[in-house]
Amino acid sequence: MFRFSIVESQDQGSFKNMSEDLSDMIKSIFNSKGVEILRSPFTMVLGKNEYINCIGGAYIQRIDIKDLQEDLRELVSALPINGHVLQCTNLIYKCLDKKVIPLQEDIDFYTRGFYRGLYNALIEFGRLKGVNFLIMKISAEAYESTKMHGMWPYVVELKPNHSNDGLFYGILPLTGSHSESYRNVSPV
Repeated sequence: MFRFSIVESQDQGSFKNMSEDLSDMIKSIFNSKGVEILRSPFTMVLGKNEYINCIGGAYIQRIDIKDLQEDLRELVSALPINGHVLQCTNLIYKCLDKKVIPLQEDIDFYTRGFYRGLYNALIEFGRLKGVNFLIMKISAEAYESTKMHGMWPYVVELKPNHSNDGLFYGILPLTGSHSESYRNVSPV
């Protein structure tokens, strides 16, 4: 359904070592939402379905614990990490040609497929990097999609209506019982 790639920045956000097609895809996804993607280092987990012309992904950066939202900082400061965590600061999913999938049921099917595939790709990213969780800092709309369509198993949630900036903050497990039980649940 969706094919996911893990792409790492090279130097100061340069896309010079990426294919032109991949670079254009990254820019079209994130620049269309006004996201500053030219900070380094970063990782992107990108998904694409060419049949229905849908693309999307997650933008992940390494940040210092001191820069985390206060409630999360208190939770992770006791963990054995070296003063930094990986934070997903944006999720984007967009279907470029809704004429191909005109029925709402079909749109929901592909949206569920995207978010479930993205979470599995994030688990793979965690495995490759030796990371057990991601800090999430995403829009209310993205949070709702991850819960409703993706059924993501957050272990800590600060919902948008309870945060000062209207963003969702949370901890998304990439290993352990939460992620394992998620992988064993079939999509609705």
